[in-house]
Amino acid sequence: MTKVVAEEIEGAAKAGMRPVSFLTPSYRYGVVLGLLMVTFFFIGISPSGRFGPLFTLIIESVTLLVALSASGSRRVVVIVAAVASACAIATGVFHAIHDAPTDVTFTSGMSALLILVAPVAIASSVIRRRKLDVQAVLAAVSLYVMIGLFFSYVFALVQGSNAHHVFFVQASSATPSEFLYFSFTVMTTVGFGDFTAANGLGRTLSVFEAMVGQLYLVTVVALLVSNLGPAAAARRRAGGAAAAPAPVSGGAPPADDAGPGGSPSTDPADG
Repeated sequence: MTKVVAEEIEGAAKAGMRPVSFLTPSYRYGVVLGLLMVTFFFIGISPSGRFGPLFTLIIESVTLLVALSASGSRRVVVIVAAVASACAIATGVFHAIHDAPTDVTFTSGMSALLILVAPVAIASSVIRRRKLDVQAVLAAVSLYVMIGLFFSYVFALVQGSNAHHVFFVQASSATPSEFLYFSFTVMTTVGFGDFTAANGLGRTLSVFEAMVGQLYLVTVVALLVSNLGPAAAARRRAGGAAAAPAPVSGGAPPADDAGPGGSPSTDPADG
């Protein structure tokens, strides 16, 4: 079987064709951002129930594998991520079928781990590429969305670890949709005030998320956008032209023909 596959790949290479591979880095971060938006809206509008966290795990696992593929991660990393995602989904199925009381805490922890792996791979690929283009901006926006999702799962874990299972002052037991809503209103510093953290850990994490979100926007995203487009290209060309040495005029007389003081020699013998 392996010999047949190798022969097919070799034949495709001889024919000038590129074999299709899931691990080929395409740097198509628009697909990753689209899957993140699907996850965002699914968590936000899905009804609360035992199967909601399971579907969230499935979407996030697919997003993680696509992000690793787009980032050009090593095969072993993708295989480990696939095995971990499969184990998480299998455990989520068990919790959903048996309606275990710790399903929200478990899925939140697994979701946080899955979301935490993808940003590392994306950031490494952007640094490795050393290229400022639309894909780099899409990767930066994807990281921004992942930050909000990650903190929403952390807030859920804080509620699950609390003896009274309370995170908000206004709600005795918050849902994933409410954590998502609170996370992004904090990160964008909108601050509607309809939800506030009830304990010191929740308040500290909320303020920390707000700082991370704002610093990320005014540094990483702003730097990428400012160095993208015609204006940035014109600045780079202008800087390159200023650094280049001035060309020597073709009409200047040779140095050997110059007399004292730099004037041309008038010696009759030179004629």
